[in-house]
Amino acid sequence: MAMAVADFKRADQIDKAKSPIPRTYLSSLIDKEVIILFKDGTSCYATLRGFDNFFNLTLESPKFIGRALPTQMRGKRVVIRGDAVLLIAPREGS
Repeated sequence: MAMAVADFKRADQIDKAKSPIPRTYLSSLIDKEVIILFKDGTSCYATLRGFDNFFNLTLESPKFIGRALPTQMRGKRVVIRGDAVLLIAPREGS
């Protein structure tokens, strides 16, 4: 099924405050293992436990990768500021 160029909206035509897509996507990842890429180039694997209106993330048992030594906080919950996140995706095989 081909889509015409007219079917797509430019980024400046989308009302981001009313767009449910990011919230729906993140809601589908709650209680699942995710990988998060941060703006500083580091990444982490963790279980997503929640998020708020600013897309701050609550993670459980994160394992941070890309630092001098990998850091794992088993059984700990951390809050990650939303503006530090570049990408979030489900972890392969989870």
